[in-house]
Amino acid sequence: MIGRVRAKVPFWLVFGSRSLSNEPIMSATFLKSDCSYRLLFSTAYRVLLAVVSIMMTVETRADWPGWRGQFRDGRAGDVQVPEKWPNELTLLWSHEVGIGHASPVISGNRIYQFVRNGERELLKCFDFQGHQQWVSPSYLATYRLHELALAHGKGPKSTPMVVDDCIFTLGINSVLSGWSPDDGSLKWRREFKGPFGSTSPRYGTATSPLAIGRTCITHVGGQGGGKLLALDGRDGSTIWEWHRDGPGYSSPVLARLGKTFQIIVMTQENVVGVASRSGALLWKIPYKTDFTVNTVTPTVYKEMVIVSGFHRGITAYRLGADQPGEHGRWTPVEVWHNPNVSMYMSSPVIVDDRMYGFSQTSSGELFCLNPVNGELIWTGEARMGDHASLVATDNYILVLTDLSELMIIPVGTENYERLATYFVSDRKTWAHPVWMKNSVLIKDTTHLMMYAFGNPTVEGPE
Repeated sequence: MIGRVRAKVPFWLVFGSRSLSNEPIMSATFLKSDCSYRLLFSTAYRVLLAVVSIMMTVETRADWPGWRGQFRDGRAGDVQVPEKWPNELTLLWSHEVGIGHASPVISGNRIYQFVRNGERELLKCFDFQGHQQWVSPSYLATYRLHELALAHGKGPKSTPMVVDDCIFTLGINSVLSGWSPDDGSLKWRREFKGPFGSTSPRYGTATSPLAIGRTCITHVGGQGGGKLLALDGRDGSTIWEWHRDGPGYSSPVLARLGKTFQIIVMTQENVVGVASRSGALLWKIPYKTDFTVNTVTPTVYKEMVIVSGFHRGITAYRLGADQPGEHGRWTPVEVWHNPNVSMYMSSPVIVDDRMYGFSQTSSGELFCLNPVNGELIWTGEARMGDHASLVATDNYILVLTDLSELMIIPVGTENYERLATYFVSDRKTWAHPVWMKNSVLIKDTTHLMMYAFGNPTVEGPE
């Protein structure tokens, strides 16, 4: 059974995690230094990562604070599954909130939605009954769409990240903001104009911030150049940064490979791993796609990193080092490659040693494969759409396509099965859904909606 424990990390411990030197380490540069943190850093950061490691190991789930949930793996918490899937869903409430593909996030008893109204970006907060609690101050986010991305709108496309006392948002132009969860007031803001020629890659910023404690990790820049950086969640100041690749349309994940915690992300032309403590580059795998569209969130499974791209199939790499820690020499080794299914803008989930995903082949089809060796177990029906988001429990997977079709499929079958199908909107649904205790939260092009599977009482994801 999935646990429902909320781990609180002390404020001093989180913010003890910072640089001790102004000198670059490998290709990373520290921009924050304080000798008084020297002893604290060496112990506090290790304790923080130990807490994170334990939480990841015991499958602790609480809230849905960021992109694809608490651990960015698309796994839901302890949801209540109906004895029989109903013929129809019950619409509990619906609000026109603004455009964009940012997914809703949940912390405590609050829902946060990042949107665009006109040429301005802003954040909105609701309770579970759909009552608006506050609207943040908006800021100008003028953006010119690339001709190949007209159908996707002006964003925002990056999902917020909530920690106890701050919400991080990243706008279509890489405007990074820290907001108060209590009233939506602005705590700090960073803009990244000038260094990279443009403030976003070709099709707009679409990478969601990651939090380690109250440290924010994000990737900013334009086409051909950028930086991955860690920021202090209190004031937005830079702790470390790694300069090199421009951001892809993928989001970073935290993983432990060997004994080293790493930030793993797909950039515009590579898959990279950097040390979470310092930003030092540990390894890099060249990974280019047509149209430079690396969009899939990396999946970490049994010391392997699994990636996919536009017509690139799916590939698993094992990462090993000749010595533990940041200064070891890491070597990526390809374990398997399956050319028959390719993910594009859709990220997979893993349940009981099976990977479930949505392939661009056959004009969109679901698939299941063995992540140990890459062997395909089944593929679903064809022509399901351009995109699908997946949320998994121990026994079921919820699938939402961009055509507003919500499906329930069972886990562990040898063939494709569909248990239930619901149409949730007459508009496109690109944003990732949130499967709550007994309901599902859905953001379409303009509206935020909550549906119930049965008894229309609203409870959170815990």
